[in-house]
Amino acid sequence: MGSPAQAWFTKLLSEWESAWDKAGPALQDEIANSLCYLLAPLQGHLYVAKRTSPKVHAAVLLLVQNPGWPHGKFKILERCDSGAWSGDAPVHDWAMRCAEASLANMLENWLPNRQEGLPLHRAIWMERMDGEFPCTAWTIPGDVTEIDVHELIGEQVRRRLNRPEPVARTEDPRPHISRLHATREPVSTARWLTINAHNLAGAFGIADPFWCGLFLPRKALFDVRLDGDVDFLAGPLELEVDEDDWRLRLEEECRRHHIGVARSVVVHHCWMRAAEDGLLRWPPRLKLIAACEMKASWFDAEKGTWHATHVREGPRVKGQLELLLRFGLDRVGFLHLGATKPRAVESMNPWFLAGHDAAIARKTMPFVFAPNEMPQCGYFQAVVGSVPFACEDLSGAGGRLTVHQESPALASPAQDWRGGLFQKLAELPKPRSLRAFIRACPHCGQWQLATISGTTPCLACQKELDVNEEHPVC
Repeated sequence: MGSPAQAWFTKLLSEWESAWDKAGPALQDEIANSLCYLLAPLQGHLYVAKRTSPKVHAAVLLLVQNPGWPHGKFKILERCDSGAWSGDAPVHDWAMRCAEASLANMLENWLPNRQEGLPLHRAIWMERMDGEFPCTAWTIPGDVTEIDVHELIGEQVRRRLNRPEPVARTEDPRPHISRLHATREPVSTARWLTINAHNLAGAFGIADPFWCGLFLPRKALFDVRLDGDVDFLAGPLELEVDEDDWRLRLEEECRRHHIGVARSVVVHHCWMRAAEDGLLRWPPRLKLIAACEMKASWFDAEKGTWHATHVREGPRVKGQLELLLRFGLDRVGFLHLGATKPRAVESMNPWFLAGHDAAIARKTMPFVFAPNEMPQCGYFQAVVGSVPFACEDLSGAGGRLTVHQESPALASPAQDWRGGLFQKLAELPKPRSLRAFIRACPHCGQWQLATISGTTPCLACQKELDVNEEHPVC
């Protein structure tokens, strides 16, 4: 493969230089700072992992700019059928591991007589690498010599020439978390969960797909004499599909994607289609139920101060967690959410500023109580950096979940309330998505499948509201 690959790399540089000479100064400047740069002096190191049966190649091309080496210098290191690596390229552990992982992924997706879903040049993954010299890595799922150089270069240039004009930014009329008062907990919870629901569920050992109840009344869950809500209640979902049908579905999904697409993406899309086809088990088996209480605070970066910290509410929060423990939840936790007060600094990227503020806030966020005071409960924190022109469920920085104490699995005895929960879930229609969110109607309390932020009335209440609006009572 050495000679054809060398010829391919030489043609790549030659055609790129020709396209570069025809580009205007603005386009040259943009391309020079992109991940597809091919500017002299440039060298290529190619790492290839391949199989002969089936014939599958995976490659990593390191584009190195070293002024001490001649422009166009090219070396290869390859491994065939799990044998030893051979060639003249320098050993680069990351590139070799990446090529092997890409090959393994492609073999999982391989099917006889499959049709590729995407042109090969569009499947290239580009990323910067830190090293002794400036370097960009191209991960290529396939044989590089099969890539049409002309198409590859044309694609990169067209992306920049035909870039649409930016859409005028519209201000979000909703208030930021830092401006909320009575509704801060439910609103901030819903906004953070819009992006991070799977991370919180994962902290309780629950992967996609899952069902999630938000702010469900305790009296409807546990005991009619209890007031208040359970902020977050979740459990796993399962598919009702046999092994043979699932295998056929996976094969069908594989054919929709390029062979180099991450296997996890193929599986996730297969789950999505199965859910859309009504194959989720419903009502779910309640073999694992996790619950989480939540509080929200906000941070003023200009003053370096936290507000609405709840630090005096530690005993009350622990009491809420003890109530959940008493009712035999399988996992219990507490999540303290934080959001920065949005601000703008001239000539500074608003997301960089929001990320910086969130990082400072995360380091100084106070504890509502010491995590080890509740060894049976998880203790989590998350801080999102707010930007001035959009609310936290649409835009922002940070927001990752920090686990200060994991939520252990609890030995939970059988509880009567689980049967009631099962019946209430059975009354809901079968979900058609991998994350089923359940909320109570704000008027009658009836449970309904909803969006994370949805607090709309149920259909019966909405009809009544519509009638009253048409015929108001004098």
